[in-house]
Amino acid sequence: MFDAGRLWVDGHADFLAEPHLGVQAAVTLEQIQLDYFKPITNRYNVGVRNGRLSLAGSVEYAPKITRLMLDRVLVQGVEIDYIHSARTAEVEKARAQQTAQGGESKSQTSRASSFGSSSSTSSRAPLAS
Repeated sequence: MFDAGRLWVDGHADFLAEPHLGVQAAVTLEQIQLDYFKPITNRYNVGVRNGRLSLAGSVEYAPKITRLMLDRVLVQGVEIDYIHSARTAEVEKARAQQTAQGGESKSQTSRASSFGSSSSTSSRAPLAS
């Protein structure tokens, strides 16, 4: 699955659950190259170069629950660009409104953290280990 790094999963699965299987497991990713995630980050106008991801936590995925709880996340040596252009402005605006609406409904049912946001035409944020 990955060119380098390691994926470790230890848990239980119910392959007969309907409408899809259920899984509850501890998960560890070690030194996964972030280039693997480019198809996902590019959809959100985020360019990722270099870097590695390590994380540890648990995942539960079943017909009535989807939960990811992370105990540790480490990103090393990555360069990130946020790309804003006139061509993508409308999509970005719609995405921001959808996110805000989703956050409002979730904050009524659970505790949530909010982070400040700012707009920028282009930014580069190299993260070092």
